[in-house]
Amino acid sequence: MQEFDCRPQESWHTTVVIVSGLAFGIDITAHLAAMENNLTTLAVLPAGLDRIYPATHKHIAMDITRQGALISEFHLKHRATGTIFATQPDHCGIV
Repeated sequence: MQEFDCRPQESWHTTVVIVSGLAFGIDITAHLAAMENNLTTLAVLPAGLDRIYPATHKHIAMDITRQGALISEFHLKHRATGTIFATQPDHCGIV
């Protein structure tokens, strides 16, 4: 089996952008790793930009704005609900 070196390379800093939610687990871990390695990171929110979800990640969301952005398709004051998660496409893309 071939082994790959997954440590950030110098060229990654201009070519890799992390795009993920703010959920517990791999989402928040990806953002933290991106910030630790000076990569751009974009957090996609399931609510308005004024409603960080989960709320316990609000401080991390604020850190993300210094090295990337928060993105939402919802208007301000829109709350996250279980039905929002069910309507999201269950695929991801690499740009």
